Amino acid sequence: SLERMVVSRTRQLTEDEVPDVVAYRQANPWEPVPMVLAVIDEVPGADTDAGRWAATVAAGPRLGFAVFTCNPHAAMPARLVMGADRVVSTAVPDELAARLIGAELFALSATEAADVVATLAETEERPDSTDDDTTVGITAPEETAWPPVSSAEVTLADPSTPPRDVPGGDALPIEPPEPPTPPETAPVRVTVFGPYEIAVDGEVVSKGLRSVAKELLAWLCLRPEGASVEAAVEALWPDTERSQVHKQFWQAATNLRTRLGPAGDPDTKVLVQSGDVYRLDPAALTCDLWVFQDALGVAARAEDDRVARAALRRAVDAYRGELLAGTDYPWVEPVRQDLHRRALDAHLRLADLDVRLDNPDAAEDTLRRAIDVDRYAEEPYRRLMALQAERGRLDAIAHTWRLLQERLDEIDVDPEPATVRLHRSLTAPEESPTERARRARLSS
Repeated sequence: SLERMVVSRTRQLTEDEVPDVVAYRQANPWEPVPMVLAVIDEVPGADTDAGRWAATVAAGPRLGFAVFTCNPHAAMPARLVMGADRVVSTAVPDELAARLIGAELFALSATEAADVVATLAETEERPDSTDDDTTVGITAPEETAWPPVSSAEVTLADPSTPPRDVPGGDALPIEPPEPPTPPETAPVRVTVFGPYEIAVDGEVVSKGLRSVAKELLAWLCLRPEGASVEAAVEALWPDTERSQVHKQFWQAATNLRTRLGPAGDPDTKVLVQSGDVYRLDPAALTCDLWVFQDALGVAARAEDDRVARAALRRAVDAYRGELLAGTDYPWVEPVRQDLHRRALDAHLRLADLDVRLDNPDAAEDTLRRAIDVDRYAEEPYRRLMALQAERGRLDAIAHTWRLLQERLDEIDVDPEPATVRLHRSLTAPEESPTERARRARLSS
């Protein structure tokens, strides 16, 4: 690993025409090469390896890495010997001896050291790399051709309605990438419908993720096709100074990678790079929004009612509440409203299909769920009352009507005339000829 680092970093310094890593970091502050400390148990002892080892370690100061071992017999270019009191008694070479003999070394307990290292890892401005520390630690996979889906294909209620613009990016809807592995196997699961929740291997992440990292993750879930660094920062943190754009992005990206990246297959990354675009890796992560959008697309394209019904069922099951409930990200409200409308449309169409396929109980249940999705939208109440009337359930109609009135009273609104007319037509008893004649006489 150290030899690979020597080769890659030497090549990088040569290409940039700088003498060492310190100069490279100064010339590229937005893209710092991380300093590396290699802690090892043993060093190569064979004669054939000793020369390679010495040459590798000697390159460390120039290339930004150092090696440390507690093995007293290891052949190392520098050595410190200390007693139980942590006072240095011997040091080589001579320049170290002149500075350190008699010095008392500072010490941390194992727990304290772990806390310090964790803090340093979280503040690193940029992900490190498993193989090549001159890269950003994000692999560039082969380009995947995802078939574009027009807005009409996933809009159920009114295909002619243009999608709403979303600040900082393209309008919804978004076709999610085709995941290379089934969603159940993805180690990271993100829930954005209802309370925002992130889980790794089934365990909810309750600490360790910064607010900027969580916001970046949520925003990228809305854009599985990815975005550039500049587009992400402009959308999420528009007041960022131009010189700090990359730093702002990498602080969030690094925290995501270090907190979520080690889960599952070590070859997967939470973020992957393709050119200038960074996107979430569907092999490492799945999101309920992707399930919802994919199901709407399947339903819109389905030629068979049963296929459409199964897809819509999957969509309404995925929608468990408004988008990122409880968050106040400035960019979220237009998207939240758009997805809310799509979810309501999906419920209504699913109920229609259940009725068409002779499953009225399921249709009533779906319409009640639609009422829970939007407690003030009158269309689900109207459809529910009409269905209850077809089934001869006058008591249920009365209950639905009272529920609608109570909820509209909450916002001081009267039912729409169309709803009032429907209720009257469903509940007025049919008049006999005698009753009609009597009413006619009284009116005359």
